[in-house]
Amino acid sequence: MNKKGNLFSEESVKVILAVTVLALMIWLMVAIFAPAFDKGDEKGESYLKQLEEAIGEADEGREAGFFMIDDGIEDLDSYMVYFGKAISFNWKKISFVSKKKSGNSIICLCAYDGNNAVCNHCTNLDLPATFFDTNAGKTHSENWTIREGVRLKLEKEGGVYEFSIR
Repeated sequence: MNKKGNLFSEESVKVILAVTVLALMIWLMVAIFAPAFDKGDEKGESYLKQLEEAIGEADEGREAGFFMIDDGIEDLDSYMVYFGKAISFNWKKISFVSKKKSGNSIICLCAYDGNNAVCNHCTNLDLPATFFDTNAGKTHSENWTIREGVRLKLEKEGGVYEFSIR
């Protein structure tokens, strides 16, 4: 049975088709049963909820606390970043870009993996925010950032949210 002009035999085509279908089924099963999991995204969402609760306490006239725990994962750091009216700024060679593109007082919880900063969890505050750096004795009001592992105090004073190190 010498067929000229056929590149593959009928059995070869069936094997190639079966292998392709099997590979597609394995890929679909992995995609369905093991969805991508982004630890930075989960942390950012959780921290944003905690920050919103702390802001609610400050709005009620109480002193609130906020803390982003340093989880020991060296290749993933969390930052609270105050953009103000900006949508991006650079800090110590890290470029932060807010997912929220408009607002007068944007604050985000960002993840940084050593190469890229991702700021997917953002909110627009009702008031401007400042950060008093007790170590430097300086108040930051335009743009500022705080890395995980720092205990913060939050108060609402004179039409401004005031963050400071506890």
